[in-house]
Amino acid sequence: MKKASNVIKDLMKDINNDWHAWTGDLTTNLRTITPIDTGAAKQAWKKVGKLNITASARKALIITNRVGYASILDGSQGRPTSRQAPRGIVDPALARTQQK
Repeated sequence: MKKASNVIKDLMKDINNDWHAWTGDLTTNLRTITPIDTGAAKQAWKKVGKLNITASARKALIITNRVGYASILDGSQGRPTSRQAPRGIVDPALARTQQK
């Protein structure tokens, strides 16, 4: 029989593996949905850092896009600005990722 501490350790490992897989899928979906003109915004989606889920985990930047106009494409000015992504980028990518 496993000790409780080993069970918790194994559980945390499984949770972190699932979390990293999910953020990887989200990053892929963000790239897929991002409209293409020059391709800069699409290529700029990156996972940054590696947040491990623990009792002391804090909010951290997980995924970023350093292209300045990506937020405008997504709708930060009130509504999405791309005919290629009329519903924005982030919300559809989240919905697609959650469907799995």
